[in-house]
Amino acid sequence: MKFSDKFAQLRRLKGATIRDVASALNVGVGTVGGWSHGATPRPKVAKQLADYFKLPVEVLLDDEQELPEFLQIKPTATPAAGAPRAEIFDQMLATYHASRTNNP
Repeated sequence: MKFSDKFAQLRRLKGATIRDVASALNVGVGTVGGWSHGATPRPKVAKQLADYFKLPVEVLLDDEQELPEFLQIKPTATPAAGAPRAEIFDQMLATYHASRTNNP
């Protein structure tokens, strides 16, 4: 899966706009917008982006690696139980990381 596709999917799941990501990483909106169109972030920013999405940088940048299966599910129009998407996203990642810790 290409980086631009992973980035778009992760943004949708987290409910983050390009402006949200740019602000969180302290980079320009144009820079972040470019990632949706095939550009890739520089190594330092790629690490910040991986931290933002709580995933290994390799998963984001390696086109041979897919996102974890549970992150490939399309988000629903309304998050479950009215929880903000970012909160649901963080809960999903916590479950994922816990399962990896328990099953190395």
